Amino acid sequence: MEMASVWLLVLVFFSETCNVLAEGDPERETLISFKKSLENPRVLFSWNGKTPHCNWVGVTCELGRVVSLSLPALFLKAPLSPSLFSLPSSVPSELGELTQLETLELGLNFFTGKIPPELGKLKQLKTLDISGNALTGTLPSQLGELTQLQFLDLGNNLLSGSLPVTLLTNLQSLTSLDVSNNSLSGSIPSEIGNLKNLTDLYLGPLPEELSKLKSLSKLDLSYNPLKCQIPKSIGKLHNLSILNLVYTELNGSIPAEIGKCKNLKTFDVFFQFIDWVIA
Repeated sequence: MEMASVWLLVLVFFSETCNVLAEGDPERETLISFKKSLENPRVLFSWNGKTPHCNWVGVTCELGRVVSLSLPALFLKAPLSPSLFSLPSSVPSELGELTQLETLELGLNFFTGKIPPELGKLKQLKTLDISGNALTGTLPSQLGELTQLQFLDLGNNLLSGSLPVTLLTNLQSLTSLDVSNNSLSGSIPSEIGNLKNLTDLYLGPLPEELSKLKSLSKLDLSYNPLKCQIPKSIGKLHNLSILNLVYTELNGSIPAEIGKCKNLKTFDVFFQFIDWVIA
């Protein structure tokens, strides 16, 4: 009985110690701040003091560190602001303190405001999806510091301005880039040709350097007010299978070189104001 009592005391000690550690964990505190910043925090009802944060809905940990925060389509509502302290109801820039985070998925919610430049601190990030919100402002150049990023989806927001050059020069691991259905302006920097691993691309307008994206299979320029022509170099995209130009305002004619895209299966130009003469 005495040995059983000793083991019981040991278990109680470690249990209490773990609780104390969990309560003081900076990543846990960051997640709690994130929840408190929401206008509808009750959606994350499982995020409570009785449950370890690694067991919370949408949170995945490895060796006690948060590596994934996936909360898509939960109708979360808050401004996406760079300062938790100046805007009490904002999504905290402290998310940038989750330094081991590899996946951040906040798509199809109701986040507003600008994209916090603090996201550039997430050096291990491989997937960033904040699409389908109401984000405004320009793209912070700090996103170009996410050199491990493979999937970047900023589509279906209210973003403006042009693409930062750093986004196209530093993200060499990127395989999918989506900034479609925004209000972006200007031309795509020629540096886009550096993204050799890119297979899915949703943006515009089209520079000649597009032909360097030999792995590209999907090109979506839909719902962008693009005043440009389809470059003849598009014929060099031999792996292209989907080309979507719905509701764009491309100028000029369709180059005959598009016939060289032997794998092209879907070519959508619905409501496209373009000269239909094959050049």
